[in-house]
Amino acid sequence: MRRALSSNLLRNIPRYLWCFLLGGLVLSSAPRAAESEPASWDIAQLMQSLSRVESARARFTEQKYMSILNEPLMTSGLLEFRAPDRLEKHVLKPFEERYLVANDTLVIEQPAQGSTRRFVLQRYPAIWAFVEGLRATLAGDVASLRRFYSIKLQGTQERWRLDLEPLDTAMQEMVRSIRMQGMNGQINSIEIFEKNGDRSVMTIVPEPS
Repeated sequence: MRRALSSNLLRNIPRYLWCFLLGGLVLSSAPRAAESEPASWDIAQLMQSLSRVESARARFTEQKYMSILNEPLMTSGLLEFRAPDRLEKHVLKPFEERYLVANDTLVIEQPAQGSTRRFVLQRYPAIWAFVEGLRATLAGDVASLRRFYSIKLQGTQERWRLDLEPLDTAMQEMVRSIRMQGMNGQINSIEIFEKNGDRSVMTIVPEPS
């Protein structure tokens, strides 16, 4: 029963969670003092840049491409991140839904249905792997990130791309890879490639501080 529930939730991860963010997932933080670009750009430097984000708020637009549909499904709303581990995705259009991850708990609220569901992440390994991939990225915790994903970083500090391939077998059944693109310590987009060929693309625009 638990595995079935995990699989059902995972099938909807692009709609339920996205990558949040990686808040910012996510997101981005207020600009800090300019720093000179290092001679080389590696995963340690990217994690260091991302870990500087203490809190952030952004608007997102997400497009979900499915083989059974002629046009993508579109949602939009707000993303919020507060260090060290609070991520929130608030869908405002075309319906309202709220997804909150704090500590080891995922909460999904659907106001129109009067529904609130809570899940302890450790009980659902595939969902836990997905969430921790996002949180570990934001926290700059490369050790935790490598626990759940194979990592490939390309580009420069001003324009980088991070590809994550899941190591968890249950997650591999649903998600082929997650791709984040950004600049410095800011994530501008998150793309999720599903095993069945479907994909979702989230574009993130920081709100003025």
